[in-house]
Amino acid sequence: DASKTISADSSSSLRLRDRLAVGNAGMSPVSVRRQSIAAPPVGNRWMRVVEYWPSWVLLVWLMGAGIALFQLPLGVLGIYFLSRRSQRITSGSLGRMLSNVADELGGRRPVTLLIEASGTRVVTPMTWGILRPVILLPAEVETWAASRLRLVLLHELAHIKRRDCLTQTVAQIAGALYWFNPLMWQAVRQLRLEAEQAC
Repeated sequence: DASKTISADSSSSLRLRDRLAVGNAGMSPVSVRRQSIAAPPVGNRWMRVVEYWPSWVLLVWLMGAGIALFQLPLGVLGIYFLSRRSQRITSGSLGRMLSNVADELGGRRPVTLLIEASGTRVVTPMTWGILRPVILLPAEVETWAASRLRLVLLHELAHIKRRDCLTQTVAQIAGALYWFNPLMWQAVRQLRLEAEQAC
């Protein structure tokens, strides 16, 4: 009886092994690989997008802020080359006029006066500089009447006294940080207009 039981168990094991061999023989390596590596469900892909959306938002904000802030070094570089091509005025009638108007406004900081070189095409007077303010006048200033020159210097020195250059720089940085808000750019533009009308 024991021998019959052992032979029955061995025959059943052989049949089970044969079935497994036949089943595996009908499967190709590609099908086995496809079954083992199943595509992730669509819901999981959306969950990954939702999981990483703060990183995408931060990346877009950094790109916008970088583009907006890039205008600052470009402006500084343009002013540098413009001042290099201009003539510095330290004496003469223009220098005395600047000194008198500055004393009238109570200005305490020294101001550099420049006249554009021929061919630069400066349309209107310009003022820049937070620590060392500079006034740039067009080349045709020598043909202006004394009254007009005095008004122009008063206007530019008023910008310097109120530190409008610093205010505009801070406003431009704030606009760059909040570039996605159109109201911010409108406020920056309005601030620039108010600074011109206040002189």
